[in-house]
Amino acid sequence: MKKELPTRPNLNFLYREAKAIKSRHRCADKSVCPIIGHFDTSLHELSFAQIFNHPFSILDAQRVVARQYSFSSWRRLKCFIELARAGENPKAPALAKNIIRHRNMIEAAREDARILGGDRKKRYQNYRELTLESRNILRPAYELYGWPGPEVIGKEGSDALISLAGNAVYDSEFQKHTLKLMNDAVSEGKAYGYWYAAFRDRYLTLSNQPTVYGIPFFGYMNDQGAFQLLESDVIDPDNLDKRRAQVGHNTYTVEVERIERQAREENWSVGTFEQEVADKNKLAMEGGYTQ
Repeated sequence: MKKELPTRPNLNFLYREAKAIKSRHRCADKSVCPIIGHFDTSLHELSFAQIFNHPFSILDAQRVVARQYSFSSWRRLKCFIELARAGENPKAPALAKNIIRHRNMIEAAREDARILGGDRKKRYQNYRELTLESRNILRPAYELYGWPGPEVIGKEGSDALISLAGNAVYDSEFQKHTLKLMNDAVSEGKAYGYWYAAFRDRYLTLSNQPTVYGIPFFGYMNDQGAFQLLESDVIDPDNLDKRRAQVGHNTYTVEVERIERQAREENWSVGTFEQEVADKNKLAMEGGYTQ
């Protein structure tokens, strides 16, 4: 149900999406219920019949569309699109190119590490070095712009920035600073709420604190030889899916099923429960998340 904005997002197109969702609700199209029943939190836990009997305005439909595209509100989605259009001539084109280039290098190194056999630490050495180098690119950018929005580095640069900031996981202080800047940017429509939620939960997981959105990051091979996610404690679990909906994440159950299916299809290489917990704890210690 989650969607990605195109390189050149168009607000009129997204408004037509909202109108189509409203029309499907009005026509009692059951296929729309899983979408609006999740992303409109006022409809949580209602039956299909109750959803169709519930008032659903174009404003409600716009909010659903915004959340499908990783923003909590239509206003924030609109702000991002307007900034992205301005960013077709970005304020900092050299920074944008540098971020995109480094993102591509990191993704290539990570893919190589997944393919290669042998010791895991050696396989991921180049990837780790590149992610640490990301700090040298982003720290000066943070000083100049705070979180560089799409008006600064364009839509493609904004997407690449997410990858750089997210992969620089080996430095807890850098992640903490990134989260602060992202939080401010999300409220201004300059960053995706979806990714802020993911980075926040990962920081909490590595710090051995309960997560807010229940977003899993670590998996292991269980006794039956199947991939299984390593679950973490969650605050207020009864309202978990409402919080997830507000930042554009699918339900917890849907997300777990998607990740476990992807792990099977791509034959992810993971260790046993004990090995993966040890690796997580090592990352937390070396990255400064725990003492």
